[in-house]
Amino acid sequence: MAEIGCLKDGCFQNLQVEGNVMFDKGLTHKTVLSVDGVQTDLSSSRIITNSRSHNIDLSAEKDARDKVIIVNHAMENGKYIKLPESTAANIGKHIRVIFAFRVLGAFAVGFESTTIIGSATLIGAYGTYIRATTQGGTESNPFVHPNYKSIRFADETNKRGGESGSVLDFYYVDIGRVVYRGNLITLDSIESIDGHFSESAVVHVGS
Repeated sequence: MAEIGCLKDGCFQNLQVEGNVMFDKGLTHKTVLSVDGVQTDLSSSRIITNSRSHNIDLSAEKDARDKVIIVNHAMENGKYIKLPESTAANIGKHIRVIFAFRVLGAFAVGFESTTIIGSATLIGAYGTYIRATTQGGTESNPFVHPNYKSIRFADETNKRGGESGSVLDFYYVDIGRVVYRGNLITLDSIESIDGHFSESAVVHVGS
């Protein structure tokens, strides 16, 4: 039986909470409710978890507070996490995406206009592989593809890496630019993560 009220100094099992949970030191945890559609009311949350496979849209967020997104449900084909653009107001921001469940289909994390630079390391059955946004560049022109807008995962063998335990870090370092570091895990027998970076923007295309 569910009851509404306040709890303090207790030990509880199977406690279900909707809304805000206040921890010590002012940390706010807000659970994304099990509803379809793009979530837009997440700016006050420091930690976000999803309870089903729906899009998470943080593009309206303007402040520089750090955020952790825990993918607590397998993301299905066509879903995305849209991050806030890098502006003068949020330089220094750090967003971490943690996969507690594997990606099941084409899935994207990224921006509409902000450029991603950085690298990803994939640990798989055949060894460890690295992909960087500067790959193939020269000393005078290291940024061969300076217009990467998103990180992509899909069922195709060249875009895997979203197994449980994968972690994505986005550091807001300049207006219109973030530094990305991906630590990826796969159970598939692949030897490449080509296609992990994409010039395609993350835009709202459905729930």
